[in-house]
Amino acid sequence: MIWINGTESAVEFSKFNMYFLNDIKSENVKIVANTSDDSLELSYKAKDGSVEVVRYLVQSGSIYRDKVKICNKVKASKIEADEKNGTITVYLKIDDFEKTTTYVLEPKNNIDGSQVI
Repeated sequence: MIWINGTESAVEFSKFNMYFLNDIKSENVKIVANTSDDSLELSYKAKDGSVEVVRYLVQSGSIYRDKVKICNKVKASKIEADEKNGTITVYLKIDDFEKTTTYVLEPKNNIDGSQVI
């Protein structure tokens, strides 16, 4: 397969971004743990009402969502979670593609406008 310079790296970032956005936009998402620059645990309410915990881990040049590899060719990474502000900043360098993105966990509201905790 022939890739235009940087395209394959951008595709790898997009794969990570797709999974990550899906998780952080889930109902009642919370930061469980951010113990190092290379890992993050989130919890959220699943469709069946149960609470799910998902772990993102950068290891050996790949990003894993739990035990599934979702991104390759990671040269550098840093994950910083701020529980108080509900933000997660992710820096990734995938081959020649570098991107820093700050994701915002949006609180869900009840019909009456009160915040769901």
